Order: sequence, then C-alpha cells, then structure tokens
Amino acid sequence: LPLGGGAVLPAMVTSSGKRIPPKIELLSFSKLAKGTKVLGVIREVTPDYAVVSLPTMLTGFVRRADNDNDDAAPLTRILPPVNTVMAFSIVSTTTQEVSKKDKANNPNAPVKKRRIELSPWPIHVNAGVNIEEFLKADSVRDTFGESNANNDASMMAVR
Repeated sequence: LPLGGGAVLPAMVTSSGKRIPPKIELLSFSKLAKGTKVLGVIREVTPDYAVVSLPTMLTGFVRRADNDNDDAAPLTRILPPVNTVMAFSIVSTTTQEVSKKDKANNPNAPVKKRRIELSPWPIHVNAGVNIEEFLKADSVRDTFGESNANNDASMMAVR
C-alpha cells in the first residue's frame, strides 16, 4: 500500500483461485509521513496559523512562514476562506508527552499530544508530479495508474 494510508486495493484472485475482497486502508496518525499528500478542509484561519480538518478525525495545522524579519504575509490574506477543501503536504508529525502540570489540571487529557504540521504551498503539494506524465495521461486517474472503467463516472459531493 502507498505511504500514508488511504489506499484502495481492488479485489484480486490468487493463483489458487481464492478471491481476496477489496481493501480500503484507513488513514491514521502513525501512517503519516513527511511528504504525504492529503485533502483537508480549512476550519479556522488566523494571521499566524490555520487549523485544517483531515480525514479520519485528524487535525492539522499550517504555520505562517518563519522569517527573521517577519515580512511574511498573514495567512488570512493567503489561504482561501473557511470550509474550503484544499490539498496539503505533511511537513512533520510530532508526538509530545503531556506534562504532569497539564495532567494535574486536566485529568482527562491524553497522555501524548500529537501534532501534524501541513504545507499548502504548491512547491510542497506538487512535489513529485511530473508534468510530462501528467500531459500524456487521458485523465488524472490515469496519471497515477488507477484508471478503471467502473470508476470513471463516479462523483463525490463535498459540503
């Protein structure tokens, strides 16, 4: 399965004739890696950070560019409005232990904090996309080797 999860494997028949049903792998924090591409919904945008809702109830964050002279434009001027679906690339995933002080103040707090840092910048999101392969393909699905006559007419509504 591809790095990051979320893959769909079609049904197969083994050489012995045994049928293996289709498999859909769920996206999880442990399967995310730097460079993984994901679709997310922008939930909150401030000048310094944005909160993004990811599949399987994960949440990611976009930080304003770190510049020494602080000339970076605020994210409120760069990112589209809230509830926009957008492609992101994972910059990093980190896990931190919750301090004893935080645990004492909130006994229901998780033992570890997980953080997913995202990049909306095209240089990261489009990394690895070869324009020649893209132009040769009949569709985007063909570009990634997933063309299937059964799927060519499928549609999805996002609200």
